[in-house]
Amino acid sequence: MSGSEMIERVTLESGSSSRSIDCVIQKSSRARRMNLRVDSATRATLTLPKWSPWSEGLSFLASQKSWLERKTKKFPRITKLSRYFSSGGLVWLDGTARRVCWTALSKNTSSKPGCEVAEDSILFSLSGPDSLERALLDACRLLAAEYLPPRLSALAQSHGLSWNRLRLGNQKSRWGSCSAKGTISLNWRLILLPLEVGNYVLCHELAHLRHMNHSPEFWNFLEGIAPGAKVLDRRLGELGQGIMGLARTP
Repeated sequence: MSGSEMIERVTLESGSSSRSIDCVIQKSSRARRMNLRVDSATRATLTLPKWSPWSEGLSFLASQKSWLERKTKKFPRITKLSRYFSSGGLVWLDGTARRVCWTALSKNTSSKPGCEVAEDSILFSLSGPDSLERALLDACRLLAAEYLPPRLSALAQSHGLSWNRLRLGNQKSRWGSCSAKGTISLNWRLILLPLEVGNYVLCHELAHLRHMNHSPEFWNFLEGIAPGAKVLDRRLGELGQGIMGLARTP
């Protein structure tokens, strides 16, 4: 425990089983009330106003065990990209599902890391086994940066829409967003979703260029550019949890 932070291990009960998570309890001069958030399946953060006693935070945390059990149970399980691809995980750059394999470059070679996209596969040439997960993440993000912008542009053009700026990120829980200024932000993991589901997310963000909300008008417009939007949204929810947990730091 430091002057402004402590870690409390919380035991969560579920039926006849139990498990533990670590909760970081911290104080902030900017906080006006207590705020509890789940960071992963095994970690949470409780922020207290600077003037709140630690005992008040501990009491609040104890009262939220049921909430923590539900939220952490639903949280995406963190999985290594190497394990995901080795077990059959696919990449959709277009309408073709491609398997992924990789080779580690020798430290003595002059060759640079790269990527070869074939008809039904993708081969990554990576910097070395010591940083395999980081190398795979970087390679996937480069692929997303190459293939997602043209997909977004094609969909926007076909529906008479225009965005101002595109950002690609490594978001923890969101597939995308659209700002009032027309900036669209996309999660690189979209290339791990089947094409129609990934394109649904792109259309969802494009629809926000017309409707900055989730009103009936928004869903009607989205249905016009992504038929079966509600069905695709449910499919995204089914597929998304596992994929969103990939390449994350616990």
